[in-house]
Amino acid sequence: MKFSYYLNELNYFVIHNNKIPSKRSKNTYEAKLGYWCCRKRYMYKKNILNRHQMDKLNQIPNWYWSYRESKYFDIMFNKVKIFIETNKRIPTKWSDNCDEKKLGSWCSYIRRIKNKISDDKKKLFDNIQGWTWEFKQTDISLNIKKLKDFIILNKRLPCIKTNDELEYDLAMWYIGQKEKEEFDQISNFALKKIRRIKSFYEETTGKKYDEDHLLN
Repeated sequence: MKFSYYLNELNYFVIHNNKIPSKRSKNTYEAKLGYWCCRKRYMYKKNILNRHQMDKLNQIPNWYWSYRESKYFDIMFNKVKIFIETNKRIPTKWSDNCDEKKLGSWCSYIRRIKNKISDDKKKLFDNIQGWTWEFKQTDISLNIKKLKDFIILNKRLPCIKTNDELEYDLAMWYIGQKEKEEFDQISNFALKKIRRIKSFYEETTGKKYDEDHLLN
């Protein structure tokens, strides 16, 4: 049958069942739709699915292209939701706690790809009391502290040409703040914190401040 027929059937099923059909279902109708979905994912994986069909499937609520992608998102989202509800704050990737650091890194990743994830997933985050797509003042203060600690320990600015993930993230964050300052897109709170880094760096290291070190 035509793609449009199955697409309409799939959309109807998802809206009424709030899930993607499974090929392992004992229900014949669901299993049939599930096999069709698997076939489309296989074609996507082999790069033989046309753009029109990809775009249409991406518009289906809860659609995913891989089982791992779907399950991993569900697991991480639930952990983040519980963390925020319990601690009344968003987890940070700068935490000394390994579990929180992992959740914080995932939150940063989700924020970076905000424009690429589905509206349904965005709504899930929007419904968490305390979630924000932007950095809060507490996040900025914590990142500034991490930056200062790095300067004290290493006598230099973090660099993006590193194999250390945390150093790379710290350098990218600081570069991002400097770009916001250049285009007047930074809050007064963050601006005051960022502008103090130059003098802090020179006092701590005894060297002239040079932002080129962020890149080399």
